[in-house]
Amino acid sequence: NIHWVYTRRSPEWNTDHTQVIRYYCVVQDITERKRAEEILQDYTRRLEILHKIDDGILNARSLEAIARAVLEQFTVLVPCHAVMFMIYDFETDHEVIYSYQATGDIRISFSDKPVSFYDLGLLNKRLDDAQPDQIVIVDDLQILQQYPAIQSVIEEGIQCGIVAPLLSQGAFIGSLAFWDKLSHRFSTADFDIIRELEKSLAVAIAHIHLYEEIVMNHNRLNLLKEQLVEAQETERRHLAQELHDSVGSNMTALSISLHMISNQLPTDLASDLNSRVNDSIMLVEKTTEIIRDITSELSTSMLDDYG
Repeated sequence: NIHWVYTRRSPEWNTDHTQVIRYYCVVQDITERKRAEEILQDYTRRLEILHKIDDGILNARSLEAIARAVLEQFTVLVPCHAVMFMIYDFETDHEVIYSYQATGDIRISFSDKPVSFYDLGLLNKRLDDAQPDQIVIVDDLQILQQYPAIQSVIEEGIQCGIVAPLLSQGAFIGSLAFWDKLSHRFSTADFDIIRELEKSLAVAIAHIHLYEEIVMNHNRLNLLKEQLVEAQETERRHLAQELHDSVGSNMTALSISLHMISNQLPTDLASDLNSRVNDSIMLVEKTTEIIRDITSELSTSMLDDYG
């Protein structure tokens, strides 16, 4: 164990102050104070990183954005070879893996194809059996080498790992995993940090799912509105065509017939009959004009009206 000490030295001079006779030293053990300072510094650094993670989560609008915002920070809080989180798709019995590898070129990689639950069978069974806030510790990955997904991890030299279930309203939505090439690499302090990280990540993923659902419903609503506008426009065009072809033609024929009757009336008939025929002709013409205006309005595209 390392011990920190603080020393203070005071000289004793001869009578004429020309030579130091001896030194008086005070030695104080400040190990506890130093440890407290280191703990405080670690805690401050941890809060700063957690703040960065929260900012990344708040600004993320996709799972990929979350991965890019938080995975690298996770390896700072819990030093390891690689960290990943897996999202379960229970409809297809697959999970999509988002991972970050802390060696070589620093980059975040995303799986192109989902990984079958069977590929992580025993590990997923342990997660199913785990209680909330309980994490699964795998000290020797060789016990999982029969699964293709784990085999690829073992080939990279990974020996141990910690996997924490991601829960949303009590239901599993995925898992968060930390891998390292040294066996028994992780400590009790790491367990507490991982529990805190998995809770934040689970909330973020749930919010993304909710956001995606809202966007999907919004797009579906817009599609329904467009279909409704198109159906209304089709009905308007159909009605305008009917008015033009049927009612308009009938009104024109009626107007012609009334003019013929007016021209063929004997001059000796009462003037009030001529007046009634002329009034009928004017009414037909006015009605024809109204039908023409209505037809023109119905022919105007609703898509042009609403953009």
